[in-house]
Amino acid sequence: MLRVLGGLFLFSGVVRAQSAPEFARIDQLMADWKVAEATESAQRFVDGLGRSGTVETAEYARALTLLAKAKVRAGRPMAETSALTDRALALRKQLSDEQLAETWLVIGLEHYGAGDYRAAAADFETVLQLVPDSIEGKNGLGQAIANLQETKRAIDLHQEA
Repeated sequence: MLRVLGGLFLFSGVVRAQSAPEFARIDQLMADWKVAEATESAQRFVDGLGRSGTVETAEYARALTLLAKAKVRAGRPMAETSALTDRALALRKQLSDEQLAETWLVIGLEHYGAGDYRAAAADFETVLQLVPDSIEGKNGLGQAIANLQETKRAIDLHQEA
């Protein structure tokens, strides 16, 4: 449902293109529903970035978001996943609108999974404010609104997506 953008990270003053393939690999594991393997790989990636001193970067925030996404798919408690997305949002100044929208999309999934459809709808609306043509944001908002019994609006959003 979510797409992960590639990127670079700074390690010992040298820019390396290691993040992009790792993001893509973990995202592919999730697309293949290999959730346990994706969660383990994402956790190792976050830990590795943390040890390398890159915790104040956009790549670290994106890795936290990817780990939260894997944990949401694995059915982990919202308290556990929201701690990750909160840490990612703390680095919002480092993130592009698309990267920030990805984090809000995961937060929306957390709220949706917890049955808090009103909060999920607000999160998906934030995604659409950041990236107005986000298919994932429109679908998520449509699903949340459908659960709030706003059927007409939900149908319109799904048709738009």
